[in-house]
Amino acid sequence: MKKLLLLIILSTSVTYSNANAQFIDMSIGIRGGLSLASYSREVNFGTTILDESSISSGNIGRVTTGLTFNVKLASLFGLQVEGMYVNKGGSYEANTFSGTNLTPVEREYLVNLDYIQFAVIPKLVLDQTPIFGFFGGVGVYGAFLTGAKERINQNTFQQSLAQERDISNSIAPNDFGVIFSGGMNISKVSLEARYSFGFVNLIDDPALSDNITAKNSVISFLIGYNFSLL
Repeated sequence: MKKLLLLIILSTSVTYSNANAQFIDMSIGIRGGLSLASYSREVNFGTTILDESSISSGNIGRVTTGLTFNVKLASLFGLQVEGMYVNKGGSYEANTFSGTNLTPVEREYLVNLDYIQFAVIPKLVLDQTPIFGFFGGVGVYGAFLTGAKERINQNTFQQSLAQERDISNSIAPNDFGVIFSGGMNISKVSLEARYSFGFVNLIDDPALSDNITAKNSVISFLIGYNFSLL
């Protein structure tokens, strides 16, 4: 994680130091939008009464917002450095049994993970006109967990219960991964779709990490506005 942040800082410094010689355009921007967050999830508890085949993951709506620094270094090449507040998490359902009479229990888990995320995204920029163009890129991100909560909805034949708890101590404090980005610029407005996935197992509980692997996966749709600096 420290090496990744050093790479981000170094990339920004190099960008600034070569401004006079290389920049075609430079801007700062604001971004915001909606995300669909989920887990890539693997579960292996061996032989238990947990029906692992009944575990299913789903998407949940989340929010992303933050600031970007954009430079265009050549006619086709650009670089975006950003700091964002990113909601991640996911939902999953699992069927188990409870009590001596093995009452079927349906449980839905909704996990909300809050991150401050930094990323560097090299981009290919294809300008069609002076005020319209397309872009696409692949970059890396590093994220710091700021909060984690889990809501559990439990249903049986007799009753339905819901509870919420803080799970910050059971979730890995950092995440890093890859971002795929693409979209269009219309004058100063940016429309962007991106997909990101993490490499870190989010489960940081020794009692569970050997049996459960969960990694962040997010699809985001963002709109932004850029303020030119040149």
